[in-house]
Amino acid sequence: MNELRATPNQLTFLRLCVIPFLALAVLDGHYRTAFALFALAGISDGLDGLLARILKQRTISAVSGPGCRQAFAQYPLPRPAP
Repeated sequence: MNELRATPNQLTFLRLCVIPFLALAVLDGHYRTAFALFALAGISDGLDGLLARILKQRTISAVSGPGCRQAFAQYPLPRPAP
């Protein structure tokens, strides 16, 4: 259970929690908010990997990190009306 409380894992969970808000921001046309959330996710992705290496921790970020990246790559984008 202590592994789940590791800082890199908490950053990964934060990134997972941001996905629905990012999608809603894009769908509602709040592009600055969406960009800020996307930038936050990118920064947290780099930080969790860096912290895991520095602290020599085995984390779930290595497993769920690629899934988070895939989810951010496939969030719904608005499409112009035909």
